[in-house]
Amino acid sequence: MNYAGAIGQWIADDSWLCSGFDLLEMRMGRVSKEHLFRDVQASEDAKTISLRVLAFLIIWCGFCQLAGPLSVAAECVPCVGRFLSDSIQTIACFVSCPPACACAMGVIGVCWIVMRPTVGIILLVVFGCTIFGYIAYLSSARQRSKIAGDGVDIEAETEIADESAEA
Repeated sequence: MNYAGAIGQWIADDSWLCSGFDLLEMRMGRVSKEHLFRDVQASEDAKTISLRVLAFLIIWCGFCQLAGPLSVAAECVPCVGRFLSDSIQTIACFVSCPPACACAMGVIGVCWIVMRPTVGIILLVVFGCTIFGYIAYLSSARQRSKIAGDGVDIEAETEIADESAEA
C-alpha cells in the first residue's frame, strides 16, 4: 500500500483463516487497488488449479504403478509377453483413473469443508459415491463368481487358511 509516498505491506483481516497474511506486490505505474487484487487473485487461482491437477496426476501415476508387477509377469510369456505387458499397462491406466479421481476429490473435499462447506460436501459426496460404487462392484463380482461356480471363493479360502494356521 502507498501511504503518502511510503510503500508498505497490506495485512489481511482475521477472516477466512488467513490471519496475518501479508501482501507486498509492486506494479509499474498507477494501479488501482481493485485491479491489483484482481490480478493477484487470478494468478493465485491459476497456481492453485495447476497444483491440484499436478497432485491428481501424481495420484493417478501412483495407482498405475500398482499394476507394474502384472506387466512384468506378462513379459514372461513366450513370444507375446511384450504385447501382453503393453496391454496390461494400458488397461491399468484406464482402470486406475476412477480411484485416483475419488482420492483426489476426497482430499480436496476435506480441505474445502473449512472454507466453503457446500463445495466440500459435494466433493465428499462424489468421493463417497465412487467408493460405494467400487464396493458394490466387488460385492457383485464375488456373487457372480459364487453363482458361476468357478471355484474362487475368497471367504472359504480364508477360513481354510485360518483352520490350517490353528492346527
